Amino acid sequence: MIKVFFVGILCLLINFASGQDLKIELTDLNYYSDFEKKAFESYAAQNPDYFALLLAPDETVTADQYTRWKTSFEKELGSLKLEVEAKKKNDKKVKFLYEKVHSKFLAKYEIINLFSQVFKDGIYNCVSATGLYSLVFDYYTIPYAIQERPTHVYLVAYPDNERVKIETTTPIGGYTVFDQTFKQNYVKKLADIKLISAVEYQTKSVDELFDKFFFNNESIDIKKLVGLQYLNAGLYYLD
Repeated sequence: MIKVFFVGILCLLINFASGQDLKIELTDLNYYSDFEKKAFESYAAQNPDYFALLLAPDETVTADQYTRWKTSFEKELGSLKLEVEAKKKNDKKVKFLYEKVHSKFLAKYEIINLFSQVFKDGIYNCVSATGLYSLVFDYYTIPYAIQERPTHVYLVAYPDNERVKIETTTPIGGYTVFDQTFKQNYVKKLADIKLISAVEYQTKSVDELFDKFFFNNESIDIKKLVGLQYLNAGLYYLD
């Protein structure tokens, strides 16, 4: 029965993830818990609780767990506020938060995973960890973009300026600042292997070429990341 349900819900959430208009009204959905229903109602009321929406694909999550986890999460972020504010440079703020959050919440990477497991036992994958850091950056009003690849997602903090890449799946080497030297070497390597033509290399700036070839994946927001959580959940059930 639950597999049949997910065949239908996948059609809805694929649209939800891709940003297209919903083909089914939220009032048409059947929910497997009051918690999930309230999470979707927050979205319908244009006051989305993304912490709840990221948890909602797990049918075992209760309202009590949600309250306890969210309270603990926000308390931890609040305890870091003075240290974050003391960082004068944006990249230093992001690096500090990246390391503290990874150390506190993320214990083990597993490819099959839902967001709720981050708070149950510290297990995460690229989607759930990206959701976690999205909430962290929202809390501190740090601008970010979520880059989506066919089998992977990651974040870029301050996407219009410093462009700090956050690779959530590893605590080692997961934080990258793209300085001018990195950009020049990257563009030159592409030119050397002829992925960039000689004309492009000579007539366009390093920044233009770097933006075109390095950041050429689709950017999504946290709403679409919720859709990816549901898509993953559906695939786990169907497997």
